[in-house]
Amino acid sequence: MTRSMLPEITHRFQFATGLTITNSMETTFVSGIRYLIVAFFLLVLSLTNSGNAAQLSGEQKTWHKMTLTFDGPDVSEAGEDNPFLDYRLSVTFSKGNKQFVVPGYFAADGDAANSSASAGNKWRVHFRPDEIGDWNYSVSFRTGQGVALKLDSDNADSEPWSPLDGTQGSFVVEVSDKVEPDLRAAERGRVVYDGSHVLKYAGSSKPYVKIGEGSPENFLAYHEFDQTRDLKNNGFNAGLVDGLHRYAPHQKHFKPGDPTWQDGKGKGIIGAVNYLASQGLNSIYFLTFNIGADDTIASANPKGCHARICGDGGDTWPWISPTERLRIDVSKLDQWDRVFTHANDKGIGLTFMLAEAENEEALDGDATTAMGPARSLYYREMVARFSHQLNVMWIIAEETATYAPPGIVDRNKVRMKRIHALDPYKSPVGLHNGKVKLEDYAGYEPMTYYSYQGHQADCHDIYPDIVKLRSGSEKSPPTWVVINDEQGKGFSGVGTNTDNWDPGFEVTRRDALWGTLMAGGTGVSWYHGGDYAEGDGNCEDFTQRSELFRYSQLAANFIRDNDIPLAKMLSRQDLLVDPVGRRCLAAEGAAYIVQLNHGGDSAILRLGSEPSSSQFRVRWFDPVGGWTQTGTVASVEGGQDVSIGVPKYGPQQDWIALVQLIEHHNSAPSVILQTDSSKESFTVGETLRLSAEASDQDGTIRKVVFMLDGEAVRVDKTAPFEHSWAPTESGSYQIGVRVYDDQNAFAEAVPRTIQVTEGTSDGLNVPVYLERGGMVIMEAEDTVSNLDQWITKTELPEHTGEGYLEFTGNTPHSGPPKSPLHYRFKINQSGLYTLHLRCAKEEVDGRADLANDCYVRVEGDFGQGPLVGDNHNDQARLALLRKDTKFFGGEVNQFVWSSGNRLDPGGKKNKRVAIYDFKSGETYRLIVSGRSQLFKLDHILFKHTDTPIERAQNTKEMISTIEGE
Repeated sequence: MTRSMLPEITHRFQFATGLTITNSMETTFVSGIRYLIVAFFLLVLSLTNSGNAAQLSGEQKTWHKMTLTFDGPDVSEAGEDNPFLDYRLSVTFSKGNKQFVVPGYFAADGDAANSSASAGNKWRVHFRPDEIGDWNYSVSFRTGQGVALKLDSDNADSEPWSPLDGTQGSFVVEVSDKVEPDLRAAERGRVVYDGSHVLKYAGSSKPYVKIGEGSPENFLAYHEFDQTRDLKNNGFNAGLVDGLHRYAPHQKHFKPGDPTWQDGKGKGIIGAVNYLASQGLNSIYFLTFNIGADDTIASANPKGCHARICGDGGDTWPWISPTERLRIDVSKLDQWDRVFTHANDKGIGLTFMLAEAENEEALDGDATTAMGPARSLYYREMVARFSHQLNVMWIIAEETATYAPPGIVDRNKVRMKRIHALDPYKSPVGLHNGKVKLEDYAGYEPMTYYSYQGHQADCHDIYPDIVKLRSGSEKSPPTWVVINDEQGKGFSGVGTNTDNWDPGFEVTRRDALWGTLMAGGTGVSWYHGGDYAEGDGNCEDFTQRSELFRYSQLAANFIRDNDIPLAKMLSRQDLLVDPVGRRCLAAEGAAYIVQLNHGGDSAILRLGSEPSSSQFRVRWFDPVGGWTQTGTVASVEGGQDVSIGVPKYGPQQDWIALVQLIEHHNSAPSVILQTDSSKESFTVGETLRLSAEASDQDGTIRKVVFMLDGEAVRVDKTAPFEHSWAPTESGSYQIGVRVYDDQNAFAEAVPRTIQVTEGTSDGLNVPVYLERGGMVIMEAEDTVSNLDQWITKTELPEHTGEGYLEFTGNTPHSGPPKSPLHYRFKINQSGLYTLHLRCAKEEVDGRADLANDCYVRVEGDFGQGPLVGDNHNDQARLALLRKDTKFFGGEVNQFVWSSGNRLDPGGKKNKRVAIYDFKSGETYRLIVSGRSQLFKLDHILFKHTDTPIERAQNTKEMISTIEGE
């Protein structure tokens, strides 16, 4: 024994006995007594090793987070003994022939998220078992200079830390009791790579289609995480207090029982996770490191310093200081994991960007080092603390190779290999493309995930690029999972509901979302760009992109609900007789998806390779509304070129056709949605009873699914098929029903849209205008309704009254009914009345056909006109008059009267006349809701057909008298 060994022996003696060895005592030990200490120490170890059992916490169920906590060396983050470098904890979990070697980590006092502790003797490992039954574990705990920088198979220059090394134990796992979308549900579990281009849920082997948020990339720059601050103040986080996120708009989405730390911190970011989950999103994408060597200088321009050692945001790092690279901030990462675990429980996966273009070579101070100490430690700590989460994707660097010196391809390969070796669950590892070339990485086995970034602002590059990546990687396995994680140029990205280069997200939906899926990609993360108040670095309010989230959720539901064999499908434009304006994704012999990406009339599909006896069902999916219908062609046969027809009803748009093989020529079931009320408007708390009449001509009904806004809210497997729903919030809702037969064929009823308002139907105390002389005349701005997204303006000349109303919601293209305005009126002279609106519009992007409409509907006891029909210029049927229907009109920045065939149920040359058969003595309610942004409404008129139009449209006519005045 030498003096150099004494500190370690002294440390072990102190840990085993609880006694303290002073410096003076140490001197005497060097002379012969030290051998007595060694003997005593070994005796103590022999007595304590068997009793050093781990503390097991967490539910012992499949996919649940189980944690083993050990008493180990008492050290600190900044102590002389570096607990991150010089100790290596790993635990092997085994069941039969299955083994997971899981890295562990230093946990300070075991409650660092709350205590902010930096020192302690708690060491920890997390594990999520994938099978029920008996599991065993054994502990490896080694110490030695830099031992943590080595993989677990390398024990050179290290020795076991005997009080803990070799500890064994066992536990029994039961089946999970959670339900989807919770990733702990038995049918979900870990998202895994199985060699195909589609990730799967391990619990069911069903495909995982990523629908995620890619912004803000500095999601973890949250003001209530320990030691988090903005180092740069460079505009990337513009508008944020102190340059940090608070997610204040989402505090209302926090729910009792949700996790927090330090007496209630974290409600903003936890609420944000809740909101994203409520919108059907299943991934968030973020940087864990966006600083560089000189970020503490507060550079005003992230590109102005040496590009390889800078970061964009300068606000996110996992270490105890911005300049430290070998010591981890235990409490901060414990807080991160609380957010990550909550996301996991909400069904949301985690895409870790471990570096970005500006700092991908900053870790070890040498831009040509592939795997130095800092990077090796960083990777191990990320895996040890977070790889247990059930849906993890590792990105080595965002926009890799953009600034890096030569050799980056080889360095990236080394880095992917290291994190793949460390990760016990072998989660997908890959690169965010930047200047990545397909040929540079094709065939490199650890790379299974290609995080695609587009470069064209209009998203037109996404489809051809992903087709190339998908087919190219299949030629040189492993096949890549290709996900569209960033769209457009750096400053365009995707806009908001109201501030957008792409109004209504029409191009984004067609070419980014569906363009990715039709190319063989398996999902998206939405990148916000830098041009918006809610942009990439400063997004606080995720509700600003709710419409895009809705389109995304509908797409994912389409794939999920139709059992589409996504893993077998390829882009097959050669199967289209005329591919212009159309896209085809096919698994020959099973399913074909055709997108009319430019609203084409139909498509002719080549089914010549299919047996002539095979039959395929044709259905049309509405990517805007989320419902499915049978079109003009219900089925086609193989062995020939076939026309798949068109949808029977609905607007001309980017429809999706699903052509699926009919097994045994099974006929689809049928279903009719019925309600106990024909009303189109309800109040919060009012109960609506739904029922479904379902039948199947050649089988039985397996289940009926009632849906609200495209999401299942009740599954009924026995007749009568019924559901009661009482809305809790105001707004516009779409109710629907889907029926499945015993062969899994399904059908949907035509959905119904209803409007829900606050309070009772008369709760607004709306005044009643009295008809006189065959006219009801009302000023639009004279409403007691909450204007919400309407505003009163006076800028346009020749408005009547005190001003006019302008709608500020949705987009200039369109949107769902919002901000309803209520007007009541009483009829004295019965008869036929036409609706006239004095309105105006604006020119948008050189187009005069936008910003020109609202929704109208009338409630009360009235009839339809005598000349109703379903053709252009016919009078509107009663059902159309009673529902929110588009009414268009106006001139650019000029008020004009609009009447006649102004009701638009959808489709070209398909307008109706708004005419009502009102009864004497009856009171009616007109509800006007916003549709297109910038539409302006000045005057409202109901005119009896016997009243001269010149008199009625005279703006000098007096406003109708209000009852009681």
